[in-house]
Amino acid sequence: MYDENGNDTYQANQFSIGAASFGVGLLVDRNGNDVFTANSYSQGFGMTEGVGAIVDNKGNDNYLIDARSLDIGRYEDHYVSMSQGYGLGLRPYYAGGIGLIIEGEGNDFYSTDIFGQGGAYWYGLGCIVDKSGHDKYNSYQYAQGAGIHLAVGLLKDYDGWDFYSSNGVSQGCGHDFGFGLLFDVKGNDNYSAYSLSQGAGNANGIGMLIDESGRDGYLNKEPGNTRGYGNSRREYGSIGIFLDASGEDFYSVGGMDSVINNTSMWGVMDDYYLADLTSQASGNAFKIPLDSNKIYTEDELFIMAKTIEPRFSQWQEYGFRKLAEDSIETAGYIMKYLDTEDHRAGLVLRNLALKISYTMGNFFTEKLSLYNISMSAKPIFNQNEIAFICYLFGETRNPVGKEELLNLTYDNEIRIRAVAVNALGKIKIDSNNTEFTNKTSARLRELANENSKYKLYNKDIAYAFKNYKNFDNITTLINLMNNDYFGARFLAAEGLQTYGDEYYDFINEELIKEISNDRIWYLSFLNSIENLSEDKFKEVFSELLQAGTPFPEEANLNSLDLLKRKIKKSDNPGFKDWAEEKINELQSKSILKIN
Repeated sequence: MYDENGNDTYQANQFSIGAASFGVGLLVDRNGNDVFTANSYSQGFGMTEGVGAIVDNKGNDNYLIDARSLDIGRYEDHYVSMSQGYGLGLRPYYAGGIGLIIEGEGNDFYSTDIFGQGGAYWYGLGCIVDKSGHDKYNSYQYAQGAGIHLAVGLLKDYDGWDFYSSNGVSQGCGHDFGFGLLFDVKGNDNYSAYSLSQGAGNANGIGMLIDESGRDGYLNKEPGNTRGYGNSRREYGSIGIFLDASGEDFYSVGGMDSVINNTSMWGVMDDYYLADLTSQASGNAFKIPLDSNKIYTEDELFIMAKTIEPRFSQWQEYGFRKLAEDSIETAGYIMKYLDTEDHRAGLVLRNLALKISYTMGNFFTEKLSLYNISMSAKPIFNQNEIAFICYLFGETRNPVGKEELLNLTYDNEIRIRAVAVNALGKIKIDSNNTEFTNKTSARLRELANENSKYKLYNKDIAYAFKNYKNFDNITTLINLMNNDYFGARFLAAEGLQTYGDEYYDFINEELIKEISNDRIWYLSFLNSIENLSEDKFKEVFSELLQAGTPFPEEANLNSLDLLKRKIKKSDNPGFKDWAEEKINELQSKSILKIN
C-alpha cells in the first residue's frame, strides 16, 4: 500500500497495516500527519517467514492500539499488542519473522500494552528506527528494544527530545537468550520504567541501553535490576549494559552521574544498575470452579496441572495436588512426557520432581541402572529423555542416583556426559562420603584434561568441581581459569575461592608471571584470590602489582573492584588502611571511577 500525501487514518483489527507471514506486507506513506490504529499483530509486524513493515517519511504520526485482546495468561487488565515493529515466532515450533517501522521526520507517538515497539519473541526480529522529532514511546511490558526467548528487539531514535515510558522487561532488555537494544543518539531525553529495563539482561539474555548525548533523566523504581544489570541463570550469566556517553544527567538514585558502577556481577552502568519484574497477581473474577467430586484420569489431571491461565488456577492446583498425592503411579506415568516439546509440561515435571523427589528419584535411578547395564538396554531411552532425567535430579538436588549419574559421564554421547556432569554439580552430597567425592573428583579431572571443544560442557565441569572439594582439584581449576569460555573461567575461580589458604600454596612467582601476560587468565585469577586470608591476599596482590600487565586500565578497574569487596568483608583496621592506599594508587591511574 502506497500513499503519496495527506493526513490519513489507517484503521483495522488484526494482522494488518504492514503485517506478514510467509510473505511481505508493506505500507509506505510519504507525507502527512497520520493515525495508525489496530487491535494487535499489526503496524510493522512479521511472523514466520514474513516481513511486515511501515515506512513513513514525514509528519506527526500516531501509532495506537485499540486494546481488545486480553493477555489472560499474565494479567486481567492488560492486553496483547504484538505491534509496532514486532517479530513473532510460534514457540516452540516455528521461528519468527521480521517487523519494522522506519520513521522519518515528525513528532511521533507510539502506544502499545504487552509486546511492542521494536521487540521480538522466539527467533524473531523487531525494529523501530525513528530519524527525528520529539517522540513519545508508551508501553507496559516486553517493548522498546526487548528481545524475548532467542529473539532480537531494536529501537533506535536518532534525534529529538524523546520520552520512553514502560513498566518493565523493556528499554533495552534481553530475556532468555534474547538480545534487546535501545539506542538514542541525540536529545534531552527522559526514561521511565519500573524494573528489569534500561540495559538489563535476564535469564542469559543481553540487554543494552545507549544514550549518546543530551541532558537526560532516568527514573526507575527498582534500581537493583536495572541500568546495567545481568543476573546468573543456568550456572552462568546474563549481560546488562547501560551507557550514557555525555551530558549532565539525572537519576532516581543520587550520585550516579559520570560514574561507572559495577555492582551487578554480569552488568555495568556507566551511570546505572537493575531488579526483577514482580509478577502481577490475577484477581478472582475470572476463576472457573472445579467439580472436585468427579473422578479424573491421569491424562486429565496432567492437562489441568500444566494450565497457565488465571481463570483455571483452581484446576491447575487440583491437578497438580492429585498427581503429587499418588506419587508412585505418577512417577511411572510422567515417563511419556520426558521427550516433550511442550515447555508447560516440562515445568510440571520439574515441579513434581521437587514435590515427590524421593519417589521419583528412586524410580529414575532404577531406569538409569537399566540404561547403564549394557548397550542392548539403551534403546529404552533416547538422548532427550536421559537429559531430562538428569535435569530433574539436578533440580531436586536428590543424590539417590549419584552412582548412575557418575556412570553416565562415560557415555559415548557428549550431550549425555554434559547433562550428567551438570546434575552431579547440583545434587546434595554428604560431606562424610569421601569415597564418592574422591571418585567423582578424579573423573572430573579426567574430563577437564580432555580440553573439549564444547564450551557449555567445560562450563558444566567447572561448575561440578565446587560440589566435590578435593585438594587434588586445585591444579585443574587453575588451568580452567584460562579456558576460552567465560562461563568455565568464572566458575573455576569461584571453585578456587572455597579452598581459602590451601589455594595459596599453588600460587608461585612463575604462575603470577604467566598470568600477568594473559588478559583472560588475569581477570579470572583476581576473582579466585578473594577468600585468601588478609596477610596472604596482601602478599599475592602486591606480587601481581609488581609483575605488571600489558593491559593496565582493565587490570586497574578489576583490581579496584576486588579491593572494595575485601574492605567490606574486613574487620581489620590495618588491612583496610592498606587496601585504601592501594585503591587511591590505582584510582589515580584510571580515568573511570569505581563505586
